[in-house]
Amino acid sequence: MAGPEDAGASSGEERGAGPPRIAGPRLLAQRILPRLAALSLGTLLAVLAGEALLRALRPEAFAPGPSDAAEFVRFDPLLGWSNRPGASGRMRFLPDFDTEMRISRQGLRDRVFAVPKPPGTRRVLCLGDSFTWGMGVEASETWPKVLERALGPGFEAVNAGVNGWGTAQEILWLQDRGAELAPEAVVLAFYVNDFSDNASGRAGPWFRPYFVLEGEAVRLAGTPVPAPSGLSRPLHATLENHSWLFRVLLWGRDWVRAGFLEPVDRSPLPRGRRDSPEAFVPGAAVTEAIVRMARDHCADRGVRLVVLLVPSRWIVRPALRGLDRGPVDERLYEAAAALCARAGIGTIDPRDALSRSEERGEPAYHAMDM
Repeated sequence: MAGPEDAGASSGEERGAGPPRIAGPRLLAQRILPRLAALSLGTLLAVLAGEALLRALRPEAFAPGPSDAAEFVRFDPLLGWSNRPGASGRMRFLPDFDTEMRISRQGLRDRVFAVPKPPGTRRVLCLGDSFTWGMGVEASETWPKVLERALGPGFEAVNAGVNGWGTAQEILWLQDRGAELAPEAVVLAFYVNDFSDNASGRAGPWFRPYFVLEGEAVRLAGTPVPAPSGLSRPLHATLENHSWLFRVLLWGRDWVRAGFLEPVDRSPLPRGRRDSPEAFVPGAAVTEAIVRMARDHCADRGVRLVVLLVPSRWIVRPALRGLDRGPVDERLYEAAAALCARAGIGTIDPRDALSRSEERGEPAYHAMDM
């Protein structure tokens, strides 16, 4: 006599059906959830194994620590973010650097400056991103402090740089907060990625103000700036400060972005537009409008404006010149010089000096510099 199993099998064969169907909740409980659990467990074990391997090998370049620049900034509804007054700690990217970071009560990576300005004092206000802020160098080694020493007694060079800022944020800070420092001159540092920064309202989890062109006019957009996510930034900082694996993944992400995702059209310029940077540089037209805005703001106050063009290592380093990002960055650099020339703004070009430094075996860039 056939048992229940035989009967079920025979019945299934007669109907021509495959394995018995499982209803929705049972399917979820019996098949999907166990597979998801196994996948999650496997992923967790792989992450833990990767973290353990890196901790055993201990590659210094990826050593976690208090090196997230977000620890030294605060949310700013006008600028997106700005230096956090009173912040202090260390920034490190081993073996390249391990430096002290200290933000003054005025929100500067510098000493406190007297307001109003003492009689007989002449001030230069220095604006820029991480190259001005001084990522990877001590405060005394930043270019504003080198400039201050070169100018000599009676001169003050104020480091008003903020990590990650674009030209739009720098000009807004100048208009809103720079006047109280009463500078005689402003040096605006311009790096090639400022073109794309000036055309974007996002920077990772942070938002930033930006300008848009409307015919001949330029309009401020994205303000008041929304606050970044309450979870993503602290979580990011925690992982970066404690996980070797996370820092390796961040390095890989930045390497891919720098090497393969450069947002620049490399096609030849149309005939007759070879002197027009907006023909091949996203954000060039609005950047030129912002720079002219800075020129007019300074001129109205009797302040001299100079632009310091900051070349990338792909332009300066002899071994990299002409490779990968080199030709693209050269075009961006020349586009920045050209728009300043059209606006009648003087520029400082440090390429030759930096190249000579590299040729002498004195690196001008860190490994993390793009």
